[in-house]
Amino acid sequence: MSGMSLRNIARHIKATHDLEVSHGAIADWSKKYMALIKEYADSLVPELSDVWSLDEAMVNVKDTKKTGKGFYDWLWTIIDPKTRFVIATQISKRREIADARVIIAKGKETSQPNYVITDSLRTYEQAIRKEFDSRRVAHIKTNVIKDGFQNRPIERYHNEIREKLKAKRGLGNDESAQRFADNYRTYRNFVRPHEGLDNVTPAETSGIDLELGHDKIKDLTTKSVESKGNFATQLGKRIEKVNIVNERDSIKVTCKGWMEKQTWREINDILKLSGFNWLSNGKDSCWLKLLP
Repeated sequence: MSGMSLRNIARHIKATHDLEVSHGAIADWSKKYMALIKEYADSLVPELSDVWSLDEAMVNVKDTKKTGKGFYDWLWTIIDPKTRFVIATQISKRREIADARVIIAKGKETSQPNYVITDSLRTYEQAIRKEFDSRRVAHIKTNVIKDGFQNRPIERYHNEIREKLKAKRGLGNDESAQRFADNYRTYRNFVRPHEGLDNVTPAETSGIDLELGHDKIKDLTTKSVESKGNFATQLGKRIEKVNIVNERDSIKVTCKGWMEKQTWREINDILKLSGFNWLSNGKDSCWLKLLP
């Protein structure tokens, strides 16, 4: 999310930790853990103002159906300009009334505005008229140049995304474009401090204080797992591969025998996120969690 390419991340890990990690593995980790975090983050309810900033931006997509003269999608975004909280994001092939209605409907799941600020694209006027009662929701159309960038918070957000995508030279396909849009929304809301908000995150400004530490991604991942139940539930069918021993001051998990590499990794990930540490001691090796 910071804009580094996958290969540069792999080189950084090698240079700082002397660990060989493929860029493909990093992509898999990002997909896996950000999906977990997104599910948890979307369950939290922010305290937002009654104003929406709504805009669309073109993003380059490599493996997609050609539109017009190039290969691209449209990224639609709704932001609360007061808290800078990104309310909703959506990828579409076109920017027609039906596409605008999709992002508006998505935003309504989180908040109900009294004012919607957009540019002068006619699509917005008709979509807002269909999605809202015009007697209760005012549509404010701005002209970027004449009106002095009245929709600046969302313009800045889209400029940030353009900067991040320079290293990627575009997104892979329509599916990965939507995944990137969702992931960056979560990152921007919960991880990246905002200078315009006294260096706190939009989530904190919106009343969601999760007391995250320095490594916000790790803490968010842990909270995401905890919100879905205890580690035994998370193990699912994998629980058949291990023995669980509850002692007075700890919980010990040991392997029943040989297991496939992928299963080992999955169990290891779940237990690590649940506060277990791997103790290597030959035949007595185990995962151990000390109880408070």
